[in-house]
Amino acid sequence: MTADALDLRGHGDGPRADLAHTAMADYADDVRRAIDRLGTPPVLVGWSMGGLAALMAAARGGAHACVGLAPSTPATLASLGPESLLARDDRQAGIVLARLPCPLLIVVGTQDRQWPRSRYADLPLTSDWLEADASHWGLVLSRRCLRELVPAVLAWVARH
Repeated sequence: MTADALDLRGHGDGPRADLAHTAMADYADDVRRAIDRLGTPPVLVGWSMGGLAALMAAARGGAHACVGLAPSTPATLASLGPESLLARDDRQAGIVLARLPCPLLIVVGTQDRQWPRSRYADLPLTSDWLEADASHWGLVLSRRCLRELVPAVLAWVARH
């Protein structure tokens, strides 16, 4: 199994970007371009705002499955780092995802106070759920949590 990591524009080691003019659709387009380069349907995995970008890209087809690690919901008000205000405004206005043509797993942390499972009560997508004993950051930074999550997510992917 091969894994590729994509930094959304203006994030991580990616090139600098003018985030004042970057919308959520731009982030989803970046993910779509990565899917097209792969040539085989990937399993998209995204955390927080990257999770929403992965969901948006998966909604257009071409993904084998999608895993959202506490993905941002359309009404996210707070930001954890550099982010386009335009993208945040997109989420506040509401991003419509009526369905995904692939299986969806949403992973939430039981200690996450900003993005608890209840925040997804109105999510109109069919999904499987996995809860981990972690905070929002712990889903991606806690070695203990990752030792539990990685095998569970891989088992879910294998079933789908």
